[in-house]
Amino acid sequence: MDSNAYVIYTNCAILTVHATTKSDGTKSMDASGLKIEVIESFPTVDSLSLDDNRLTGISDGEMSAAVTSISLRNNSISSLQTFSLNDAMIYIDLSDNTIPKLSSWEMPANLQSFRCQSCDISVIGGVLFPSSMSLATLDLSGSNVNGFEVSNSSVDLLENVDDLVVTTTGGNCSDSRTKPTIVRSMYLCVLSDELFNQKYFVSGSDSNTDQNYNNPAEDDGGGGGGLSNWMMFATKN
Repeated sequence: MDSNAYVIYTNCAILTVHATTKSDGTKSMDASGLKIEVIESFPTVDSLSLDDNRLTGISDGEMSAAVTSISLRNNSISSLQTFSLNDAMIYIDLSDNTIPKLSSWEMPANLQSFRCQSCDISVIGGVLFPSSMSLATLDLSGSNVNGFEVSNSSVDLLENVDDLVVTTTGGNCSDSRTKPTIVRSMYLCVLSDELFNQKYFVSGSDSNTDQNYNNPAEDDGGGGGGLSNWMMFATKN
């Protein structure tokens, strides 16, 4: 039997979302356009669409290890520091979210595709790309990146991305320790791996993470006869 997920509203209305099973046995679920703001737990599916909701982030431990493809287009995500995904993830689409800065974020180890089209990205710094060389698509179309700071080991990774759509403007590096480098028409500011890790402390650091999304109920004005903005996406065995 297919997995079900439940969107629970504060007026106690419950909407059931059904998963579908494809011919190859994988399961997918489309929970788009349901005004979801909070995810309590994820369904056990391979592919999940949460487009056109109101999510601001995904907390560590919320993501099911079964989910390998996720689409979060047109939500309220403004920082990847509120974003934690499992290492099994191979496809991520964050397009149409306004994310001015991609910083201090480690991509899943086996990620193959990362799309963030029309995200208004102006700065990239402290992003760790998959060392497995698995990344085949990096699509940041619609953004003009003013600063793109990477580690030395990331240069080869970016050179080998098959579908690369990144527009950079200018070649000035704000950190004097970086080495300006042009790779596939991109202006990069390259730090040694040691300096890069010292500067960004990507692994294990949550000091700059905005956790305000964890308690949206406190921001709920209370009551109201209709559906409130606060919702919960939960699963049931």
